[in-house]
Amino acid sequence: QEESETERSRRAMSMVYDMLTWWQESLLTVLLSGDGPA
Repeated sequence: QEESETERSRRAMSMVYDMLTWWQESLLTVLLSGDGPA
């Protein structure tokens, strides 16, 4: 059971990391392209 808990948290961390990476890339793209909503 403990192994499944570790597996679950590891998968969650991976998902969060992917989301943060995607968000950061999108933000950089908007800032560098200079045509953001601001």
